[in-house]
Amino acid sequence: MSRPHIDRQGQKKLLVFPGVGSPENLFYSDVYTLIEEGARRFAFDEIRICSWPGQKRTSNDKLTLHGAVSIAKEVIKEAENHSESYSIFCRSFGTIVCAKALNEIAVSGLDRIILWGPPPYSVLWGLFKRDFETTRKKALEKGTRIGGEFFNSITPIETLLPISSLNKKTLIATGTRDKYCPPIFIDYLKSLKGCGDIHTEVVQDAEHEVSYKCPENVREEYLQKLLSENDSKILSS
Repeated sequence: MSRPHIDRQGQKKLLVFPGVGSPENLFYSDVYTLIEEGARRFAFDEIRICSWPGQKRTSNDKLTLHGAVSIAKEVIKEAENHSESYSIFCRSFGTIVCAKALNEIAVSGLDRIILWGPPPYSVLWGLFKRDFETTRKKALEKGTRIGGEFFNSITPIETLLPISSLNKKTLIATGTRDKYCPPIFIDYLKSLKGCGDIHTEVVQDAEHEVSYKCPENVREEYLQKLLSENDSKILSS
């Protein structure tokens, strides 16, 4: 697949909100490197990959939605103050963080919101309530400390949509092989009252984690569908 044409005018900032797995962890390094390098191909000149409490190696904090939202709001406020235009790319748990944060603060410079793999509340219950101890150990292996209070801190994304900030240019996407966010779930989110303007995309053969370990055609479709600046695609549903 050929590389996209890049228009250097109107460059902007991309905020990346991670999922539960730490961006500092080796397992996820390819995931976030792909996003960062792909974003530069699509004319984002500044990319900031955030991290949540419980993900820093130098801290003993544990991950909660409240703690992550506090950081997200500060990052968004900074972008509002210093960027003419910016977008937010969210993965998994990060989609809930973004929606919750945008429920609580007003924004004016936000251009696009990209929500990849938003997990249904039922999936989070299975992982972080029913199978908590297994999930806790796996999360620790992936660089994140979570406690028993994590699930109780969650607000379902189903109840956070729609909100006024997400009625901007919003894309919700997932992969056909994403076991945490099946394509039928993003169809459901789009069907919620007030969400008619939200666009959806499905990436063929993509799993929850898309990285340089994936086939090239999957990587390219993922980057094209999520990071393309084609406004006509985003605004049509």
